[in-house]
Amino acid sequence: MVVRIEHESPQVTIEVLPELRLLRSTWRGDLSGEAYREALMRILDLVERDRLKYWLTDGREMGPILFKEQQWSTGTFMPMLAGVGLERIAIVSSSDVLNAMAVDRMVSATPGNATYTIAYFENPSIAQLWLMKKDEQGLPVEPRP
Repeated sequence: MVVRIEHESPQVTIEVLPELRLLRSTWRGDLSGEAYREALMRILDLVERDRLKYWLTDGREMGPILFKEQQWSTGTFMPMLAGVGLERIAIVSSSDVLNAMAVDRMVSATPGNATYTIAYFENPSIAQLWLMKKDEQGLPVEPRP
């Protein structure tokens, strides 16, 4: 299986698995300002370019997300993400309480026209299994509440 590393820095790794139509982002430490925005815009570009359907975002090692980044995410990034055709987003939550609270606030602000379902996980392997799981008719399976 082909795994393309599209971006690598000390704070974030972005990979695309084209055969699975999957993007994986792994976040580490603190990331803010232009670097934070550039990483998310790169993800948006890759989803559009490669017509990806699934995004696994692993934030277990990510630090807090500053308020101005949260505002940018909900006001700019998420409305753009809502219309690019993603079907599912799996979030592996950070151990940082402030990060987890910020992610919850941003997920709560998901636009109503978003094409995707979001689910939280503790383990990235389980998250990826959920992303790839289909029912008997080949349709995506919704997460259990």
